[in-house]
Amino acid sequence: MNHRHPALLEVSLKVILNNRKGETLILKAQPGGVFNNKYDLPGGRMNPSEVGNDLIELINREMKEEVGNVKYTLKICPVSISSFVNKSSAKPNRDGVQYILFSAKYLKGDIIISDEHTGYKWQKLNKSNLNRYFHPVLSELIRGYWQWNKRPNLKI
Repeated sequence: MNHRHPALLEVSLKVILNNRKGETLILKAQPGGVFNNKYDLPGGRMNPSEVGNDLIELINREMKEEVGNVKYTLKICPVSISSFVNKSSAKPNRDGVQYILFSAKYLKGDIIISDEHTGYKWQKLNKSNLNRYFHPVLSELIRGYWQWNKRPNLKI
C-alpha cells in the first residue's frame, strides 16, 4: 500500500507595485531558482506559523523584507490568482504554490532589496515584454491583474 503524504500547497502573496509613471517595480531573481534570472514581484510565501494571520500584516512584512521601508497604498482585495506545480521539486510532498496578487501604489522611499534578489528596476509592462521578464506563472498572474482592471464595477 502506498502511504503518500498529503500534498502541501504553499501560498505566496505578491504585490504589483506601480509608481505614478505607470511603471511596475520588478526584482531580478537569483540564478538557479524557479525564476532563474527572470524577474519577480515583491512578496513571498507564508510561513506555516503565519496561517490564519492578517494578510495585510503578512504583505507588509514581506514588502519590508524585500524592498525596505517604502511607503505605499495597498488595495486589500486580491486582483489575481495563479498556481504553479514544480515537477522537478526536491520537496516531493510540496506539489505547488498558489500565488495571490495584490496591487499597490508606490508613494515614496528608497528601494532597498534583500539578498533574495540581485537587482531591481521600474518597468512599463505590456503584452510584448511580459514573457521576456517573467516566468510563465507570474506572466499569468499579471495578465489576470490586467483582466481584473478591465472589469466593470458590479452593482449588487
